[in-house]
Amino acid sequence: MRHILFLKIKVDEGREEDLIEFLCEAIAYYEESGRQKLRLLQNYDDRELFFEIIEYEDKKAFDCDSKRVGNDKKMKKLLERWREILQQPPEIMHFIDITHKIKPDD
Repeated sequence: MRHILFLKIKVDEGREEDLIEFLCEAIAYYEESGRQKLRLLQNYDDRELFFEIIEYEDKKAFDCDSKRVGNDKKMKKLLERWREILQQPPEIMHFIDITHKIKPDD
């Protein structure tokens, strides 16, 4: 069962490109295990509001990445830089994908 994190983030006006540039640099490291995928959505009406979506293939991938976030020095430095771009702490929502319950072939 896939685990999905939604990170609702807000940047100051004019910092949208800073976020995009940072993620362009960091995405290879974020996805290096091959067991998660990062997506970025920008709000149509509020251009400073984003959702970073991290899709993990399963609970084990989520748990491994959670450990990496807590222990890996490079990851800690990347997250520190990321937080400097944000206007406020992110709102984090953790979901599990239960689409198979309504669409068995998916």
